[in-house]
Amino acid sequence: MARCHPQKPSAQKNSSTISLRATLSRSSSTLRPGQETFGIQVDGGPSPFGPGYHLVRIGIKGKEIATENRKPAHLVFVIDVSGSMNRENRLELVKRSVRILIDQLQPADTVGIVVYGTRGRVVLDPTSAEDKRAILSAIDSLTPEGSTNAEEGLLLGYEMADRSFERGAINRVILCSDGVANVGETRAGGILRSIEDYARKEINLSTFGFGMGNYNDVLMEQLADKGEGQYAACLLSRPARLSLTGCAGAI
Repeated sequence: MARCHPQKPSAQKNSSTISLRATLSRSSSTLRPGQETFGIQVDGGPSPFGPGYHLVRIGIKGKEIATENRKPAHLVFVIDVSGSMNRENRLELVKRSVRILIDQLQPADTVGIVVYGTRGRVVLDPTSAEDKRAILSAIDSLTPEGSTNAEEGLLLGYEMADRSFERGAINRVILCSDGVANVGETRAGGILRSIEDYARKEINLSTFGFGMGNYNDVLMEQLADKGEGQYAACLLSRPARLSLTGCAGAI
């Protein structure tokens, strides 16, 4: 995007802004991949912030797969319940976000839950999505506790995902955390080495970051990259929209 130089508003600039928004709005509606894996749309217009500048937007949209047509999903949530997740109601936002995801699951899907504070522990073994009551009960039971042993939590989550692995299905670990590891292997390099082998076995990792202030988005992005998955940051003002269209989706 070109550099912007804010100036006092004028009727001409307001008119340019409206015109640009209308152009972008019209073109965004055409961003449909059709039969392709993804679609790309490029559009732009004169900048309202000064003569000689233009704004360019590049949109990428993946092919949408109907819920009934997607592969079975075996998901293991690894949820940070350490003391830092008590800040800004982070853990409660995670719980609300996971509930949204559960409503998108199909009978062939399974959900497992691992949490970590000072130590990692299993809260729910892989459970059919049809047993929604058991899954929601496990989610509701989570409370903040202890330090942040992300390494142990992730390893427990991967071990669970490995046990429930189904070739040809979606096999995914979903990490929900503020990314602040302070117990066990706390450096990115050590944790990254621990997940590479599982990525080669087609057990992928998506990471969803919650929080502000001491929130470590660098670590969360690195983990998702090595885990052959996606990373997204969640606004604290509303639940994350975890989507299963294609895999774990984005917030």
